[in-house]
Amino acid sequence: MAAAHALSIPEIVLEVAGHVQAEPVSEHRPALARLARVNRLFHDHVVRLLWADLPNMDPLFKLLSNCVSLPTPVNAAGGNAHAAPQPLHSMRLVGPTPNEDIVRIREYAGLVRRLDFCRPTGIPFDESPNSTSRGIRLEPHSLASLLLQTGLPLLPSLTKLTLPVTPPYNSDPTFLICPSLRDLTISFADWHVDDLTENIGALFGGVFAQNNRLTHLRVQSESYMHHDPADEHFTPWLSGEHDWVPDGHEPEADGASAQAFCDALAAVAMLNDLEVFSMATMSTGVAGRDLVTALSALPRLRDCSFGINIAQDVLQDVLRTTPPGFPSLRALTVSNVVRGRELELFDSPHLRELTIYHPDRLTDDWYRNILETVGRRFPGLRRLTWILGRRNIFAEAPDFLAVTIQPLFVLDGLQELSIDVQNRPVSDADVVFLAGGLPRLSRLDLRFHMAKTGPSARALLALARGCPSLRALYVGGVLFTEADEAQAGAVTFPFVGNRLQYFHIGDLRCEGEARAAMIVDLLFPFLDVRECRRRAAKDRWRKGHPRCWTVSRRTMQTGNRFLD
Repeated sequence: MAAAHALSIPEIVLEVAGHVQAEPVSEHRPALARLARVNRLFHDHVVRLLWADLPNMDPLFKLLSNCVSLPTPVNAAGGNAHAAPQPLHSMRLVGPTPNEDIVRIREYAGLVRRLDFCRPTGIPFDESPNSTSRGIRLEPHSLASLLLQTGLPLLPSLTKLTLPVTPPYNSDPTFLICPSLRDLTISFADWHVDDLTENIGALFGGVFAQNNRLTHLRVQSESYMHHDPADEHFTPWLSGEHDWVPDGHEPEADGASAQAFCDALAAVAMLNDLEVFSMATMSTGVAGRDLVTALSALPRLRDCSFGINIAQDVLQDVLRTTPPGFPSLRALTVSNVVRGRELELFDSPHLRELTIYHPDRLTDDWYRNILETVGRRFPGLRRLTWILGRRNIFAEAPDFLAVTIQPLFVLDGLQELSIDVQNRPVSDADVVFLAGGLPRLSRLDLRFHMAKTGPSARALLALARGCPSLRALYVGGVLFTEADEAQAGAVTFPFVGNRLQYFHIGDLRCEGEARAAMIVDLLFPFLDVRECRRRAAKDRWRKGHPRCWTVSRRTMQTGNRFLD
């Protein structure tokens, strides 16, 4: 009886539904559907949540009594083999739509807030999304007839939309653009930008003219396997670098096509309210001056992500003739940075978060020059993520970080630092030098692959002493030497008592975990072991395994006895 009474209290229903909705879309929609069957109160609230966030338009069309499924999907290209491939259509309206159906579809359409035409699950990435049910699946003539009866906008409360588009863009659902829309993702089906430029100016110009109140804009390719920055395998566009692509084709853009694409996208200059812009996974990068100039002049742009696709000789001319902009920028993600001149495009004194991706085979001098530019142009930086390209094996330098990282020491406010050095070794000297120059760090993420050697307990000791504010530490590997373990066994290893809370070692190497645990306990006795274990379980390193938390748990069980 108590449980039944609790489930009739609106506040509890809202709390339960909110927790379920926080799960990934693939999990929360089925769970919400089951919740809707619990009782009337759950049904009324959960149904609104389900309609508020739709994966496609099918549920709306299926409200119509005259909507039927087609036995064989019809291609909008009309069977012409040489026409641009179009989405397949699997539904059609038969006869006139009753007025009561129009009233009903208007009622439910008003509940829709987010519409994400995501790539259908189970489709292999060597198959073009054009051959799948992508976008609007109602036959075009039926859709046109329906819109005449419902009027526009069809979704008057829509605020977030992922819009799939296909050249020549004359059958795309751009009618969904409405005054309430604030967050728009334009999603292309193809890799190759030379296949996308037909009528591209009319597409961008038309969309932005319909709604110039957008605050979030993303331009992406559906064929990119990992275009979400939250994805552990996310890699942005880099010149000469790509994720796996169909048929072995390179996603490199022809220079003229990339220029045409970016010149058309410069219509973004209409969006004076734009706050977030992302084009991290298009094979064009930002080519030429028009798009850079348009973005740099937007007064409210605070978060920007794109790759630089401007040759160094052309970049010099762009810098000479285009004044630096981006005055309101707070967060910047930029890929394909080669020598650091690319960062001179940004005059952003309020920048707080910076992420840099580099292509392969840059020299150590170039890396150092890039960090000098960072230290000079962004003095207020608080968070830096630095993803290096793979090293040139013919120009190997020992103690890479000790050679390159010193320019960051001028950043007094730097609190969070994440570095992925790829296939370069990291030594004790690197970590000791870093800890001595950046004492205010609260979070350090140092990713690398352990070879035969790596940082030892000496490196952890330097971090514990040199960074007293450190609260989270992630290292690619630690090698506890026999000398380290002998010190721990003889109770001669120094006690530091750093107040670190979260600690993760990707690849732990030691002779005996008990003595390694004693060292960890002496350096970091305040670890939150439960949270450490939870984070270690979630984190998936490309190489290595989370053994540290087994050590830490044992440390917490024996540490006090050991310290006594």
